[in-house]
Amino acid sequence: MRSTSERSGLIQQKPMNDIIYIRDHESLAAWCQVWSRAEIMAIDTEFIRTNTFYPQLALIQVAVDIEPHKQFIIDPLVVNDLEPFFDRVKDDRCVKVMHAGNEDLEILYQCMGELPCNLIDTQIAACLIGDPMQMGY
Repeated sequence: MRSTSERSGLIQQKPMNDIIYIRDHESLAAWCQVWSRAEIMAIDTEFIRTNTFYPQLALIQVAVDIEPHKQFIIDPLVVNDLEPFFDRVKDDRCVKVMHAGNEDLEILYQCMGELPCNLIDTQIAACLIGDPMQMGY
């Protein structure tokens, strides 16, 4: 018998070590609907800065606090429409977590036209509880 997530079409392939790789708009939209139940979403971006004035979004890593899957990779180089993801990032009901998020925020602002709300940067939080300041990028 197939699982609920398989029957609903959310999984197009077997997870790679429990990480779901999202390669198309339909999968992104479906997973973003699932993520709408998340209370916490960790986000990390990777980007290309060579030969460009502005960075080009190249990879989005997402982790959420809900089952059945918690870790995701979104390929923005093949997913044409990232609006469902941006809607989740703008959702104030969910806490977004980043570490040393300056450049992540720069590229998200470039893509969305606004900054994520309800955001915690763990690098800054560590300083607030007495850890020494770390170099960030």
